[in-house]
Amino acid sequence: MATAWEATSRNLYIASGIRVDLFKFLRSSTLHLVHNHEVR
Repeated sequence: MATAWEATSRNLYIASGIRVDLFKFLRSSTLHLVHNHEVR
């Protein structure tokens, strides 16, 4: 049971890390688009 919980928690940790990276990427690309729109 402990090993199964460790695997699940590790998968959740990896998934949350991917989600954070995706959020940072989307936020930076959105700010980039807004900045380009303001420049024009």
